[in-house]
Amino acid sequence: MITLSTCNGFVPAQFFEIVKRVGSEQENPGDSLTPEELKADQTERLWHEPLHTLFQVTAGTNSPAQGRPACTN
Repeated sequence: MITLSTCNGFVPAQFFEIVKRVGSEQENPGDSLTPEELKADQTERLWHEPLHTLFQVTAGTNSPAQGRPACTN
């Protein structure tokens, strides 16, 4: 089985913190960037980064989790 994941640190912790607060009691109107602005920034960064800095690919002998279909594409 091959696993594809984003490399640690590419998506900044600030993004997850702001997304978690949106629509909650912790939402802060003083947040410097909105989730949409952060997503736009990430998208722009993606176009300029080599793939090996964005993704980690691991190969193993494990089968997909039970009840989870294997990707055939």
